Amino acid sequence: MPKKVSDERKRFWRDLIERQPTSGLNIARFCADAGVSQNAFYVWKKRLLTTARERQGTTSRRKHRWKQAEAKSLIPVRVIPDVGHQPPTAHSIEIAWPNGIVLRIPPDCGSSALREAFRLLTSVMNGGAC
Repeated sequence: MPKKVSDERKRFWRDLIERQPTSGLNIARFCADAGVSQNAFYVWKKRLLTTARERQGTTSRRKHRWKQAEAKSLIPVRVIPDVGHQPPTAHSIEIAWPNGIVLRIPPDCGSSALREAFRLLTSVMNGGAC
């Protein structure tokens, strides 16, 4: 027989899950700051979504609300020419963050070098040191 979950615990997780998309943090960082595991976050998110669907008898309205919450966490991006550097080749990729960090990826860049670059950038952007 499954354990009964308290209303207080449900409220805690519902509040946490609803705050994450508007926090500006990815789920890993949000969970770390909140002191909960990512696994528990995903389990509760699914559990609460399933419960809401069963209660409402429909999935479209709830699904739409989750999509709206996720859309609010997007950051607008504006692509501008970089006059200080030579234009990238036709096959290279360039990613520019709003804080001015630019990552130029040459066509011959290996996946391990790319992973390392993103790891370092993520560390720096989250306030860590290289």
